[in-house]
Amino acid sequence: MALKDLLTIILGGGLFSALVSKLVELFLERKKQKEGVKYLALQLAFLFEGYAIDCASKISDHQMYTDSHGAAGGTMAKIPEPPRLPESSSYEFLKSEMLNRVFAFPQICKIAQDTVTFVGDVQGEDEFWEAVEEEAIKIVSEALDIGRELRRNYGLIERQLERPRLSRIKGAKRR
Repeated sequence: MALKDLLTIILGGGLFSALVSKLVELFLERKKQKEGVKYLALQLAFLFEGYAIDCASKISDHQMYTDSHGAAGGTMAKIPEPPRLPESSSYEFLKSEMLNRVFAFPQICKIAQDTVTFVGDVQGEDEFWEAVEEEAIKIVSEALDIGRELRRNYGLIERQLERPRLSRIKGAKRR
């Protein structure tokens, strides 16, 4: 075997080995990225679903207070604060439509609270309490929709929420 043939084999084998090594590295990096995005989606889904459950509980208590003329339950004077989003380097890999909904949610909550405040400033107390309830029901629906969409878009197990409080909310959409 000539030196030229030997060098060709050695260099070709080394090049092939480097190429395979790089492809394996890229594959593993991509797999880790997908797992990171899926984990973030799961965290966010639970976060939004939990917020919806807490908010629905407050709405239910408020409705109980109203229906019982103050004998039971409690008032809900404002829209609950939106959940704090988890720290993650995977946000950039979420689908842009999903990312838009996740990042817009705190602003939607603020707009709902501003609406409630405006009604309270301009109209009477009955209208204020009605506005709090109506806006909170919209927020619950949006939070549940975001959680459901995250689960669907990222191949997560669908979560069947126990909805005793959600189903007692007057005016809430049934899904």
